[in-house]
Amino acid sequence: MGVMIGYLEGRAVSARIVVCAGVGYTVMTPEPLRVGEDVRLWVSTQVREDSITLFAFRTEQELAVYEALVKLPGVGAQTALALLRDVGVRCVVAKDASVLKRANGVGAKLA
Repeated sequence: MGVMIGYLEGRAVSARIVVCAGVGYTVMTPEPLRVGEDVRLWVSTQVREDSITLFAFRTEQELAVYEALVKLPGVGAQTALALLRDVGVRCVVAKDASVLKRANGVGAKLA
């Protein structure tokens, strides 16, 4: 499947909305955006029958880790965001189970 939106570059007008060329995009991010901040966010688009959701990340590495996580059995978008928010890219890449279990929604089996 092709990429719909590769990245967004604009200004955060709320914790979850980025305005780019006059269009406000609602994004799901590991950490809330800071209002007034100029951002470039790398995007993963999730298309479902009833919604289109943009998951946005500050670096391409964070995006790549997110996309790898959501391919794992038992890991959905919210769990992947929680891992990135609660323990960060380095700990996820290092596969440190003791640290991964600290993330919201991650138990011993998943870690």
